[in-house]
Amino acid sequence: MRRIIGVLVVLAVVSGKTTLGQETECDCEATFIQMTEKLEANYIGLRHFQQRDKGPEYEQRKTKYAVKSGTVTGENCAEFLQEFLDYFQDGHLYVIERPKFEEAKMAAIEAKIEQERVDIVELREKLKVQKASNPDDEVLGEYKDGTSEFIIVKEGKVYNAYIVSSKNESVSPGEIKASFSPAVQGFRGTYYSYAHIPRFMKGGLYKDGTLLRVEGSIWIKTDSEKKRELSMVNFEGDTDWPTVQRLDDDNVLMSIPKFSVDYKVWQQVVKDNRETLMNARNLIIDIRGNRGGNAIYFSIFDLFSDQIRQASQGHVLASEDNKAYFSRYNGKIYKQVVKDIEQRMGQIVDGPKYADGNIKRHKKSKVQNVAILTDEACMSAAESFILHAKGASSLVRTFGSPTDGVIDYTSVNAILLDSGDQRIYFGYPTSTWHKQIPDDGYNKTGIIPDVPIDVKVWDKVAFIMEYYKKAK
Repeated sequence: MRRIIGVLVVLAVVSGKTTLGQETECDCEATFIQMTEKLEANYIGLRHFQQRDKGPEYEQRKTKYAVKSGTVTGENCAEFLQEFLDYFQDGHLYVIERPKFEEAKMAAIEAKIEQERVDIVELREKLKVQKASNPDDEVLGEYKDGTSEFIIVKEGKVYNAYIVSSKNESVSPGEIKASFSPAVQGFRGTYYSYAHIPRFMKGGLYKDGTLLRVEGSIWIKTDSEKKRELSMVNFEGDTDWPTVQRLDDDNVLMSIPKFSVDYKVWQQVVKDNRETLMNARNLIIDIRGNRGGNAIYFSIFDLFSDQIRQASQGHVLASEDNKAYFSRYNGKIYKQVVKDIEQRMGQIVDGPKYADGNIKRHKKSKVQNVAILTDEACMSAAESFILHAKGASSLVRTFGSPTDGVIDYTSVNAILLDSGDQRIYFGYPTSTWHKQIPDDGYNKTGIIPDVPIDVKVWDKVAFIMEYYKKAK
């Protein structure tokens, strides 16, 4: 059985261009109370905090934020809740919002967006001036997401992204698309959907400054000088699709920006490039900027698998919500978890026991080395990909920078909170990666690469190619 990997939808948020001051039905004080109740009932990470005598510290923080919550407006509630959850330093513990406003409210928002449209010629000139005076600011620039082209400029302390052109007829050139500021990690701000709905977002600039994660989408910096990164982007389809490219007689590069692409798309890419992948001596898999998704990656393991992945099992906190989560899945391993939860409500129980993985190597595969290239963005399913790949093959080595460290607590469940028209979801991990968490995990350090690559190295793929050339 395959381990369940929770999809982490990461968005971003503070207020540059805010949510335009719309009224909201969300009572943040009541929403905060409900979220902390759900947190305490379901999150095994909090139970580990309490077991390490950090319970009083958490209670003090909760009391402090409970007082603050009464002064937070509905449109700022998601950001406030996320700030509270940041305490745990767990990327699988989050809130997202999917607002649904009445027609009159949306009309007011759209009118304000139209009123604040900018002139594209003036926008380009502003970008030119800012890049000349701030050459080290990697955020400034031109981007594409597969549907639209954007320009990001800095206005005051806030970065604003404006639409330059789009295939989507519901938006117009000069409209605001996102507004964000630097946070402790990455960016936070406001994102506007193609239906003009403002929502809280988190994001970050990764892959040597060429890939911007905004809301759930990937924006590629098209004016970057990193030509190899740009050559690997599928602009004709979507910027988050995986791509495959033969570099020379020995090396094939596979780029995987995210693991939450449609499984049929993933399978089609693998099928279309099967011969190229199997004839690689060195298979370089670039997952920089990959923030996770689902365990769709097993279909490429037969290219390099040479050993049995060991069985694994974690822990689960027995609760009604976790019972409902595992009840969705078929299979004896999940039914046993549900049974244990029912019998030991409120206690820590064994999670699903995943069997040994034995994917046989394809007899025609010529792969001798597998290099997985990582950066600080890699988390969730990207980290599980690394661990599963290394478990399946002695040929796998990791290169680059340590990952984000968001795998100790996994298999994410999301609960809609009573938050009115803001429609805020609370996401939390239901399980631990294995039974030794948190004593023996990766969240504190990330997954350390076997071969570190200095961040100043211009072309990290070329570094890997040279590494294997010397070892040949």
